[in-house]
Order: sequence, then C-alpha cells, then structure tokens
Amino acid sequence: MCIEYELRTESFQAALPFLRQEMPFIWAGPEPDRSQFRIGVGSRGAAVRLGGDRLVGELMSWGWEEGRQIIFNLRSEGTDFPQDRRVLILATGHYEYTEPMEPKVLGYEQHFFAMKGERWLFIAGIAMGDCFSLLTTKAGPDIRPYCKRQPCVLSPSAGLDWLRGLRPEMLKPSEAGTMSVRTLYDTKTFAFPNGLNGARLYERARQKSGPAAAE
Repeated sequence: MCIEYELRTESFQAALPFLRQEMPFIWAGPEPDRSQFRIGVGSRGAAVRLGGDRLVGELMSWGWEEGRQIIFNLRSEGTDFPQDRRVLILATGHYEYTEPMEPKVLGYEQHFFAMKGERWLFIAGIAMGDCFSLLTTKAGPDIRPYCKRQPCVLSPSAGLDWLRGLRPEMLKPSEAGTMSVRTLYDTKTFAFPNGLNGARLYERARQKSGPAAAE
C-alpha cells in the first residue's frame, strides 16, 4: 500500500522540457511547493492529463472520499479505465513502510524506491474531479521482499501511452533490476502538513482505506 511518494524540485523541472518536446504542454495553476517534496495521502501532487491535442499539468489532491473510505490506491488488474480519467503522476520515487526487523527500531522501516537511470518517473493514476488515485499491481522482484503490491510505475518514455489509451498491458510489475531501494530507519522525524508523521499516517491510511487498496 503506497501512502507516500516524492517529487523533488529538480525532477519536476527536468520533466517539463520532456513533456513539451513530446506534445504541446501547459502547466495550469501554481507549481509544487519545493519545501513539500514528500507527498502523502490528502496532499497535492503534480499530475498530467491529456486535454484534446495537448498535455495539461496541474496540482491535484491525492485521494477522494467514498462514504467513510478514502480511495487513494486502486487495483489495476481486471479493470478497463476510461481514457478521459487517466492521469500521470510525476514522481522522483515512492515509499513503502514495513514492520521493523530490529526490535529497538521505533515506528516503521521506510523504503524509498526509484527507477534506475532516471531522474524522475510516472505513476499511472485515475482522476475523480480534481483528485487522483494511484494504480497498483503485484510487486515486481525488486519490491517484493518489502511488500506485496507496488504502484504502476512507468518510465518517462512509456508514460504518454497510458494517456493515449494504448498498451493496457503496461500496468504490470516492474521488471527485475529496474528499481533501486534505500532504507530509512528514522521514520518519526518527518511530519506532513497536517501534523501526522509517516508512521501514524500509515496506520491511519490502513484503517480508512477501501477494499481496492488492500494488499
């Protein structure tokens, strides 16, 4: 279950020229806050839509409410997602939490996954109004030792096919050797804008997530 990802300022700035060279592109509204590069459920992240014959980038909120549930991760398997709801989430990488291996470690171990050889990547998503949910799939070999599922990660060169409605088979586990991992142990030092630290947000997300987000 992914409840946090990262978008560094330098990665955002590197993505914009790429998007402009692929298709006519405009950025609508304010740019991401460079001081808030770690993005949690309920925060606003940079998303790209296909608007007619051009790409449109904007800040959107991660997750929407359905009844008492917060929808922020959706399974990609067995679902045909309409083209007009497809979005790409710009990211430097994503985080996963696990129970600590060492008994003296408080909170959760935090693992950061990035795509090898790329300064940034896309995560496939679905929009609901001005909100988005990440799409997930079974974890690939690089991520499987840490969790059962992963976001549907796409390289910069593959991402636009998702918006164009092509290649639905691209929503699959990452191939072996494509993702790097860095493990952090001090998960209590970072606080989201709403005051929740990473470990508490993970617990809250587990309690309020819908069946579609289940591991």
